[in-house]
Amino acid sequence: MASKKTTEPPKRAFIKTLEQIAHRHHITQVFDDFMEIAICALSLGRMEERYFELIKRYSRDELTKFQECFAHMFSEYDRAAQDGGWDDMLGIYFEEIGSLSGKQAMGQFFTPKCICDLMAQLNHDPKSPVPNGTTVADHAAGSSRNLIAHARLHPQNRWNSFYHAYDLDRRCVNMSVLNMVMYGMKGVAIHMNTLSLEVYSGYRVYLPETGLGITRLTEQQCWAYMTERREQEATISKMETTTDGNECPSVAAPDQPKVITIPDYKSLLGNPLFQQSLF
Repeated sequence: MASKKTTEPPKRAFIKTLEQIAHRHHITQVFDDFMEIAICALSLGRMEERYFELIKRYSRDELTKFQECFAHMFSEYDRAAQDGGWDDMLGIYFEEIGSLSGKQAMGQFFTPKCICDLMAQLNHDPKSPVPNGTTVADHAAGSSRNLIAHARLHPQNRWNSFYHAYDLDRRCVNMSVLNMVMYGMKGVAIHMNTLSLEVYSGYRVYLPETGLGITRLTEQQCWAYMTERREQEATISKMETTTDGNECPSVAAPDQPKVITIPDYKSLLGNPLFQQSLF
């Protein structure tokens, strides 16, 4: 009798493929580069120069494996998002490889998912959405698990809320950006020291329905979001704005909002700018 061929779970396939690239490179460097390459791809051509700078150190075969990792990431988040659930594949893998960094990746281990869910439920009623224009911030965000838990508490929350993720570790900022994208959240992820208020850089993540993707923020733009966010976020429900100031039509929330899943990104995957950035 022929044995049944089983499909490898996307999370395991992601790790396996990433570690194949690490045969010639340190695994933490590969993980960092994967995340930044993914961010560049999702920026829809805005970070092309940085993208080409990153891929120089890798062979054609290794770049193909990066593409496979990207597909596995989408598949895993799609699986996790079913029925309103969520997971943090990037954060979990970060914890697993932390001991290989030499500094235990700044000694970081993130809040367990069950605690994040509990904290979100203690702060907001899961049966009703938060008011439009709500600001949700985490000043030691890690991979933004607390923010994800809030967004997944009610399908309308991601529309009504603007999320702020701050962290001292650039790797955590990158994980936060990708997690926001995967769960259809809008907000900013800022690389900074929240004690000394030193700000280094950041990203603006737009709702996927706008088609604007991700844009990089300067230090001054980060400060603007931090200090003037009330005025800015009051207009979020009416208008999303591109980096050059050109306005695009707002996207009204549906009467019966669905839970965001990865198939919502099919239009993004067909975008020529996206394909050019990734491939």
